[in-house]
Amino acid sequence: MCGARPKNDSSDASSGRRGEAPWLDSRDAMMVREILKSAGLEEDQYEPSLVNAMVGFAYNYTKTILLDARKINSHTHSPGRRPITEEDVRFAVEQNSNDKKEAHMRRMLHAIAAERNSIPLPAPKAVMTSGKIPLPTLQHCLLQNNFAYRNPGNFIN
Repeated sequence: MCGARPKNDSSDASSGRRGEAPWLDSRDAMMVREILKSAGLEEDQYEPSLVNAMVGFAYNYTKTILLDARKINSHTHSPGRRPITEEDVRFAVEQNSNDKKEAHMRRMLHAIAAERNSIPLPAPKAVMTSGKIPLPTLQHCLLQNNFAYRNPGNFIN
C-alpha cells in the first residue's frame, strides 16, 4: 500500500484530516466558522488552519482564565475546596486584560525613554571652562547638619 497512512496517527484521530487538530470538526470549530460567516467571510476566503488556530486560542485563553480564577478562589475563601464563582472568573478576566494593558504601556514608555535618552545631555558650561564641577552655595548644598542638639537633661515624652 503505497502512500497509506499509519493507523495510529494521532494528528488525525477524530477529524479524519491529516495534519489538523482533532477538534476541527467539533462544536467549537463550527461555532468559530459561524462567527467568521457572520463577519462576512465565507469558507473560501480564509485558510482552514484559521479555524484551528482560533479554537486553540480559545481553549488556551479559557484554560488561563480558569486557572487564574482557581487561584483567586483559593485566596479569597476560607481553607477548603469551594467551587469557582462567577466573581472569581470576572476578576480573572479583568486582571488578564489589565496585565496586557500594563505591558503595552510599559513597552510604549520604554520606546519613548529610548528616544529621549538617545540625545546626550550637554556638558555644563563651568566644567567646560575650568574642568571642575562647581558646588552650589552652602545653604543649598545639603552638606550642613540637619539636626539640632538638645540638652540631655530635658527629655520630652
